Amino acid sequence: MSEMPYVFHFSKINLNPIMRSIQTGIPLRAFDVMGMGGFLLSSWQEELAETYIDGEELVLYDSMSDAVEKAAFYLAHEDIRMRIACLGQQKTLQEHNLRDVLEKMFQKMFQIVFLTHSGY
Repeated sequence: MSEMPYVFHFSKINLNPIMRSIQTGIPLRAFDVMGMGGFLLSSWQEELAETYIDGEELVLYDSMSDAVEKAAFYLAHEDIRMRIACLGQQKTLQEHNLRDVLEKMFQKMFQIVFLTHSGY
């Protein structure tokens, strides 16, 4: 709780390999890393690709060799890596903060309950 934010922020590259059994969704680790201003190198996940811009707000890989190649590139290009980490943090804090996520959840729950009980 107190150490991981520092690890995410100060690591040059934060890896986020998504298990094959996870078919959908954005891993909490992705939000944690980017929310702390860390650079995220993640295996490809549809929702990540739809939510963030690959190569601008995070970097996605589709194979182990792709991950190694991209990690080497971004370790050699700190300025690009830092810009991506900054843009990923901005988007995460603006669009995916806890308050907004909870508000969206409650709105959705209200819609489901209202529609279910109102006969629509």
